[in-house]
Amino acid sequence: MKINGIDTKHIARIYGQSHPKRKEEDRARETSRQDTMDISPRAREIQRLVEKAEKIDVTRLDKVEELRDSIKSGKYRISSEELADKLIQYMKDNMDIPEGR
Repeated sequence: MKINGIDTKHIARIYGQSHPKRKEEDRARETSRQDTMDISPRAREIQRLVEKAEKIDVTRLDKVEELRDSIKSGKYRISSEELADKLIQYMKDNMDIPEGR
């Protein structure tokens, strides 16, 4: 079915005149709206860790350099038993390996 003679501009103008408050309310709502940002708990934890990492004492770098030099020169020695004990303990703590194995 086709209806002739409908002027959509005229209808829009009539609608706009009968609903002027709605436009004003929309404008007020748009200007009063503020952007918000929600940070997930994981992102907050990452941010905390980054801030903590930025505060790390750089004097530890001297110790790292000292150890690196002693390893390169062959002067660094470590007990294989002590290393094995620490590796086993690390695996138990981090891999849910039952005691007694």
